[in-house]
Amino acid sequence: MPSIPSTMLVAAAVLLAVAGAVTIVLGWRGRRVDTHPVCRRCRFDLFGLGATGRCPECGAALTRRRAVRVGNRRRRRAVIVVGILLLLAGLSVGGVPAYAAATGFNWNTIKPAWLLEREAGSGDPGISGRAVDEFLRRETAQPMAAARLGRLAARGLRVQADELATWHPAWGDLIDAAWRRDLVDDAEYAAYLDRGLVATLRLPSRARVDDVMIVAITTSATAVGRSTQFSYEVGYDSVRVGDLPERGPSTLSRATASGAGAPGTSTVTFPVDTPDRVGALTVHAEVALRLRVDGLDGSVAGLTRVFEIPVEIVPPGVPLVDLIDDPAAVAAFRAGFTDIEFSTRADNSCDLMVRTVNRPHPIVMATYVRDVSGREQYVTTISFKAGTGVHGFRTMGRLEHELAPGPVSLVLRPDTDAAARQEGYEAIWGGELVFEGVDVGREADE
Repeated sequence: MPSIPSTMLVAAAVLLAVAGAVTIVLGWRGRRVDTHPVCRRCRFDLFGLGATGRCPECGAALTRRRAVRVGNRRRRRAVIVVGILLLLAGLSVGGVPAYAAATGFNWNTIKPAWLLEREAGSGDPGISGRAVDEFLRRETAQPMAAARLGRLAARGLRVQADELATWHPAWGDLIDAAWRRDLVDDAEYAAYLDRGLVATLRLPSRARVDDVMIVAITTSATAVGRSTQFSYEVGYDSVRVGDLPERGPSTLSRATASGAGAPGTSTVTFPVDTPDRVGALTVHAEVALRLRVDGLDGSVAGLTRVFEIPVEIVPPGVPLVDLIDDPAAVAAFRAGFTDIEFSTRADNSCDLMVRTVNRPHPIVMATYVRDVSGREQYVTTISFKAGTGVHGFRTMGRLEHELAPGPVSLVLRPDTDAAARQEGYEAIWGGELVFEGVDVGREADE
């Protein structure tokens, strides 16, 4: 349904203005009061003058075509006044939406509830979203009638269940409010959380024979309200790799979801044994989710997600992680490492801090320090996903040997074994980075 300000008021304004302008023109032209011949130029009444070639008033040639008109006209002042009023009314009505647009006035705040409820069911996501937002504002200010809130919650549940519908978080907030007022039962609310919590299972596409691979369960709250607060425990009921014996259940790990407006996801990882033969097989996993809601004793729902994901078991020596060949990325990586700090203590313990803002590719890199003697010593392995956000890494370690005095070089080389043990690193950049002239801070032993 179109909104009142954008269509009805504008249409009414145009109609009133046009009607007013036409009425003014008709009133100004007036009505004919006789059938006398009249000079069209000066409106002189030629009645009784007989045949004459020119107007005695202005001298216009009366023999020309359309030089004489029939009838005197008298202006209709009342009609003109009505036209002016209509024109002013049109300008006033047209100024209302213009003023509202200029001042940011929200028309939904003055709409009756029945009209908002109708707009909440609109197929236009913008109109329905604004209507639901207004209902939420009113419910927050003062609880609305139970019947209306129940109807809105029921509609919100239908919208959430419809994969083709656009979800607006305010629907979830109204469903939460209805559940707290016992207008939505626990079974319906559990189904609502079930649909709103998205779980995915990720594992590497390749794993070595008779080894261990890392499986990750990632969860996030999407089609729920901004204020929906619930905690959940996540793990797996069972995992079967090919025809190996089924494994499970795992210990559940606790996490908290804080509504559709909250960023981020929760990820739980666990190791799974691989078979002693190579080839393609399928990992079958049943992921368990136990939901709990603040203020409600016990579990709201026990949910299960079933996944079947192919994986290739490869022999020893076959790389599990692809190396991205992009020499041109060196410059971007070097510019992206904005801060590097390295310090040591007398006992050869060390502290490394790096910060990066630009990563063209994912990196998992073994990090070494090279002193002026040319000797390299391993410090740590750093991992960054691709992206442009600011990310930092800080770690403490211990060197095997004392560094020679002077600045050091920080050397970063790709580490495919370390990447294979982490979730989400199927391909990493294969280049090497060297940062020379890094000053070494000397800290006192604690």
